[in-house]
Amino acid sequence: GKLEEAGRWLDAEKIDDEQVVDVALDLILALARAGQNHAARARLEQIWPRWHLDSSVKARVHETRAQLEQKAGHEHQ
Repeated sequence: GKLEEAGRWLDAEKIDDEQVVDVALDLILALARAGQNHAARARLEQIWPRWHLDSSVKARVHETRAQLEQKAGHEHQ
């Protein structure tokens, strides 16, 4: 569906723009809301090695990870 299409678009992009990172984080949360926690976690793990993140973006990634874990019923550490 639309989430998979968005994921394919992100995978094809050279991601070095904060707006694209925001789209990726939105996709991760949408996957979690759709019950696709494994896919959401996998996509979140791809962010660190693939993108050069400044401190504000890193904070948003960390916040997204916390939301993802909360949706999955885990406490974020």
